[in-house]
Amino acid sequence: MNDLSKMFIGFDRMFDQMFTTVNKTTYPPYNVEIRGDNKYKLSMAVAGFSSDDLTISTQKNTLSICANKQEKKDCDYTWKGIATRNFRKDFCLAPNMNIVNAKLKDGLLEIDLEKVIPEEEKEKIITIKKE
Repeated sequence: MNDLSKMFIGFDRMFDQMFTTVNKTTYPPYNVEIRGDNKYKLSMAVAGFSSDDLTISTQKNTLSICANKQEKKDCDYTWKGIATRNFRKDFCLAPNMNIVNAKLKDGLLEIDLEKVIPEEEKEKIITIKKE
């Protein structure tokens, strides 16, 4: 799977494969799980951030996750290995994709998504009449 295809959630797999690598940012790391028909879970490692530091928003077909954490200025480090830098991560969502739930637990931000297919787009079975 290429880097750009990881940013598209709910699109057909063949559609994802048409894209080439464009986005090289890997911070923060994240997973996108398929949780059944039209259901997905986005898990993002955000250790060191609280729910007050994070903002989740959607506009049109874009899911944005932003972190804004003020750096501690009242302490000195002998070693600083935990990244708490600010970030913004955008994901392109398929049409009709809804955010069902978002929670922060054990340093993981988990966002449940579901693609709701409108009635007019669902498959219709046509009954064949016998003569």
